[in-house]
Amino acid sequence: MKKIILIGYSKKTTKIDFYLKKNKNLIIHYKKNLNLKKNYKEYDLIVLYGYRKIIPDQFLKKIKSKIINLHISYLPYNRGAHPNFWAWIDKTPQGITIHKVSKEIDKGDILFQKKIPIKLKGMTFLKSYKILRDEMDSFFSKKVIKIINNDCVIIKKKLKGTYHKKKDLPRNIRGKWKSSVKEYLNLN
Repeated sequence: MKKIILIGYSKKTTKIDFYLKKNKNLIIHYKKNLNLKKNYKEYDLIVLYGYRKIIPDQFLKKIKSKIINLHISYLPYNRGAHPNFWAWIDKTPQGITIHKVSKEIDKGDILFQKKIPIKLKGMTFLKSYKILRDEMDSFFSKKVIKIINNDCVIIKKKLKGTYHKKKDLPRNIRGKWKSSVKEYLNLN
């Protein structure tokens, strides 16, 4: 029996349980926050998904369990906050990445990734976000056993990529995720 702790999104906001219900050898616990005082030895894998806090280097060095992040961008592009939005704005590849957590934001070794081309026609920022989240839920569910068994080939990227902070998000989009991407980009 393998034990996983998912920190960030709740069971209500991810479909990972739905995809993994066939695998009776996995137990997933959901927590909103990471307790930096806990050692997490009882877990085979710690998964950060939708977790918006930086993990201190001391904790990463101390922890014996594997700790990974599920990021809805095609790294090294759109590291940091609002990766779906920035993929449209910066015209960078859209996709999903599973990577090891490191002291630098979204710079850990890439374990698995997948490009997800999303058509512009009729697309809103919210719809594209949901597409990427659904793809990640399914993708992670297919890769989790390989991750636990350390059956991954590290993907090395030599590209610099892009990075955005939460404060970089333009004020005119905040709270307007149902906006048409095409209209926002003025692509008439």
